[in-house]
Amino acid sequence: MVAENSIEFECKSIDETKAAVHGGLIEPQITEFTSIFGLPPVASDEKKPSVTASDLAVPIIDFAMSREGIVEKIKEASEKWGIFQVINHGVPSSVLEEIKDGVVRFHEEDPEVKKTYFSRDFAKTFIYHNNFELYSSSAGNWRDSFACYMAPNPPNPEDIPVACRSITAMTSTPTPSATGRLTKRMDIPELPRRLYTSGEEPEAHNSISYHTDNSKLHTALRKALTDDEFEELKESSLGVFIKFKEQGFGWASRLVHYMLSFKLDIKKKYEMWSLVGPEPLRFSLLEFENLTGLNCEYIEDLETPKCDVTPEMVSFWGMLGVHLEAGPTTDQIIAALKRCGDWSREDRKRLAYLSIFTGFIEGRKFSTATRSTLARLVMDLERFENYPWGRVAFKVLMDSLWNKEIAGCYTVDGFIQVLQSRQSVSTDTGLRGQQRPQINESCYLESGIYFNPKDCADDLL
Repeated sequence: MVAENSIEFECKSIDETKAAVHGGLIEPQITEFTSIFGLPPVASDEKKPSVTASDLAVPIIDFAMSREGIVEKIKEASEKWGIFQVINHGVPSSVLEEIKDGVVRFHEEDPEVKKTYFSRDFAKTFIYHNNFELYSSSAGNWRDSFACYMAPNPPNPEDIPVACRSITAMTSTPTPSATGRLTKRMDIPELPRRLYTSGEEPEAHNSISYHTDNSKLHTALRKALTDDEFEELKESSLGVFIKFKEQGFGWASRLVHYMLSFKLDIKKKYEMWSLVGPEPLRFSLLEFENLTGLNCEYIEDLETPKCDVTPEMVSFWGMLGVHLEAGPTTDQIIAALKRCGDWSREDRKRLAYLSIFTGFIEGRKFSTATRSTLARLVMDLERFENYPWGRVAFKVLMDSLWNKEIAGCYTVDGFIQVLQSRQSVSTDTGLRGQQRPQINESCYLESGIYFNPKDCADDLL
């Protein structure tokens, strides 16, 4: 207890001095450290890990690569290292040099001036102190550090030390990046042209045709399963579609047609921007995931997973009345639901999952066969349940919307209703039936980071 109190006392004593390394160590030429700066003793027989130079190479992330590649690299570096270097970021070298010069100017500032910014209150815009982990790490790490939070709200210049004020002024203004992905927002930048000239948008003469939200399918599914089986399906990873149906979601085709007719002409296939008043509204995999809660993780061979044909699969496909080389149609699933009463619980569960797959995820014409490569996954129930069906459903929808001619009557494949929910995102509940806070439609502009659709050239998937 005495030792612990002693360490705590030493930490507090150092913290209260607010002394920087430069002023507290170098200038007085201190030659002896207190015990908190010593590492705990290590047993002599403890094996030391073998480390090579390649093991110590900090990950480098090239912003010139595809967006998907950037996300994967950042994820990997964050999990394994906690740090990474970015290249081809588009920040001018003059800005980088000024950042370094500003840091040096601050640390060489008068100690009494720096002490006025000393704090451990991370809610402040600008904080400075000499040890981030003084009270939590096993050994003290004396270093001078400061942090300035630029988003979501740019700091008041008066809250920033004079030595660093020029840095914040430079980094608060829009900076064109190499890929045009991330720029600080001060004013809405020039938007890409619209697909349809203002005043000449195709009128919504007819309702948009779609194949999801099939009442016959839902009714047959409900009758085919016991109450326990139906509740289990509803609470599964794909239950969002059942909950959506039970919410009595009203289809408003004019609202979705509005989004499609006010689209901006961007290069990305798997991202859509539409004007809502004067500001652009984004619909991408991120919004789809947030609205549905479906698994949207990236995997290789998303649409062509390896799945061996087994005798059990041959038997089950025969029960479905489906050719082994094809995926079931919605009509075939409805017919199977009406005769599955004596099937095993496991086979009925497979049939229920295929109902969601054909009726919502693929969401194609009721007589159109689905993809057998994906349908066959149902033979391994655990694999099927954990598959990134959100990513599959999103891709089906966006493939159908790409270059869609919306004059006159037209049909959209996939879970089109999510677009209506995106447009109405400020309502009380999402498709998952959960309460969520009110969200302004311009939240992606007001977040402090602006995604410029004009320069997005790489596909998301």
